[in-house]
Amino acid sequence: FISTTMPKAVEKKSKDSIAKAATQKKGGAKKWTKGKVKEKADNAVFVDRATYDRIITAIPKLGKHISTSALIEKFKIVGSIARTLLRKCVENGSIRAIETHSKQTLFTPVAQAVEKVVEKAAETKGPAKKEKAPKKEK
Repeated sequence: FISTTMPKAVEKKSKDSIAKAATQKKGGAKKWTKGKVKEKADNAVFVDRATYDRIITAIPKLGKHISTSALIEKFKIVGSIARTLLRKCVENGSIRAIETHSKQTLFTPVAQAVEKVVEKAAETKGPAKKEKAPKKEK
């Protein structure tokens, strides 16, 4: 196969256009993840006396189950301070540990713990099962 047309003349690129093309990026850097990044929590590392007193009085009122995570979320403090505050509450007798693990401890207010023990004792000492009434014969 023989071509009868002449090849087109190729325009030579200038040095400026080559340098400009080299510095431009086609699509930018490739991103491997497109997931959302979680915001970094800005929790307090130091607690002043007023905040300390407020948290110490509020801990027993948090509910049935009190954990380090609950204090971190509610009061926006770091975990080491939350654990220290929970230990102080155990020392002064306002809460007690109900489940201890190497990583996490679960606490309950002392008043609720006493009520639960009383309820269990009442259930075991309570009246025996009711007897069913005899069936009527037809």
